[in-house]
Amino acid sequence: LSVSSSLTSTYIPRNHKSATDHPEAVELHISTELATHRYSDPFHPARLESLIGPFCTSSL
Repeated sequence: LSVSSSLTSTYIPRNHKSATDHPEAVELHISTELATHRYSDPFHPARLESLIGPFCTSSL
């Protein structure tokens, strides 16, 4: 598969209400993924954009 268009700006949507209502569940999931090396350490959006260019994320 390939992407036929390029992003021109970064898009970071707000998280779902369930994620903001239960941040402890999100933190537990992220901690588990970091501990098992399935996630990398977090990047500040500006730093990530400087490395890879504009990007789009999915809400939690």
